[in-house]
Amino acid sequence: MKTFQILSHTADFRIKVYGKNLEELFENALNAIFEIVRPTKLGKAIKSKIKVASLNQNVLLVDFLNAVVFEMQTKKAIFNRIKIEKLTDTNIEAQILGNNVEKFTKDIKAVTYHEVDIKKSASGGLETNLVFDI
Repeated sequence: MKTFQILSHTADFRIKVYGKNLEELFENALNAIFEIVRPTKLGKAIKSKIKVASLNQNVLLVDFLNAVVFEMQTKKAIFNRIKIEKLTDTNIEAQILGNNVEKFTKDIKAVTYHEVDIKKSASGGLETNLVFDI
């Protein structure tokens, strides 16, 4: 099963992310960020707690990813693992784990709400598009 696919976009970075359920969709979106920024030389291990409440699944995914981007920028770190403690259609509490980095090859400014629409995929799982402002 695919975890994500890079799609063409004129000004930003656009992907389609997949998951067999909502939890896996969030995990695969986090891993996509790692691939997008392609950090150089991983440093010491780091973890951070993320807690987000939103209006629905679509907004929750974007708000969660923007919280991750904020942690990346402020802590100069990349996060590629997640331990989800609570996940509903409107709330997530999770611990993200990763490493400090020297620099990123691409800098994500924000994850946009444009094109986000979590829906059933042909394989029976979930999928959505995500657009990153680079």
